[in-house]
Amino acid sequence: PELPEVQTVADSVKGIIGNKIANFVSIWNNSCKNIDPTNFDRAVCNQKIIDVYRRWKFIVIKIESLHILCHLRMTGKLYIGDSSKLDKEHLSSYFKLDNGTYLIYNDIRKFGGFYLYKNLSELSDSYGMDPYDTDFTSTWLFERLNSSKRMIKAFLFDQSILAGLGNIYIDEVLWESKIDPRTHTNLVDKSKANVLHKAILKTLNNSIKHHGTTIDNFSFDLFKTGSYKNQLKVYMRDNKTCKRCLCIITKIRVAGRGTYICNKCQK
Repeated sequence: PELPEVQTVADSVKGIIGNKIANFVSIWNNSCKNIDPTNFDRAVCNQKIIDVYRRWKFIVIKIESLHILCHLRMTGKLYIGDSSKLDKEHLSSYFKLDNGTYLIYNDIRKFGGFYLYKNLSELSDSYGMDPYDTDFTSTWLFERLNSSKRMIKAFLFDQSILAGLGNIYIDEVLWESKIDPRTHTNLVDKSKANVLHKAILKTLNNSIKHHGTTIDNFSFDLFKTGSYKNQLKVYMRDNKTCKRCLCIITKIRVAGRGTYICNKCQK
């Protein structure tokens, strides 16, 4: 899941705000990433949930004295349910709340899970600008692009610079901006950086409106899926016509990832 999918899940579990955590149960011990499950339960038990929001690619559950961070990784699913949902296959862990409901985490591949931090500043060295930060401007983007000589796709993948984009939305953003993914960042002028900045926010906003992109596994609020797949302009459209110039979309490899490109639009 990328930023729009994480935002969608965070929005879907805001109903837990105001409740207290009765207890936390870890079925799969590795669902707790930076603290053991027993101490995790002790730390969060009886804490009131103050807020739920997205930061970078994390779902943040703010409790009275701590921040619980959930990273879905590839196949994680976080949703509100009742006790009948606790017998689901791939159940990884769950929170029981004081109103009798549960916040349940399922994960087929078991890569995702929960972190516990006092302050999000503890992660500032690992994660860069969030696209929805007020400091994310076209000027900021231009300065960062021109301080590097990397291929622009690799640059946009770097979560320590700009956090939230992954393979789907990078391809979509670069198509929208008419930028070849192999372009070196120091060759992007200020005008094109402005176009790229607008494309990033436009693409993310549109995907959030459609509850993200479901290709294989992503779902939210139990079984709902994102419909942005129907809006994709270039991703997974190899051998199909470009929706802008009618040239054929091709698939190449850039920055170690399968990359979809229109060779006519993206010079």
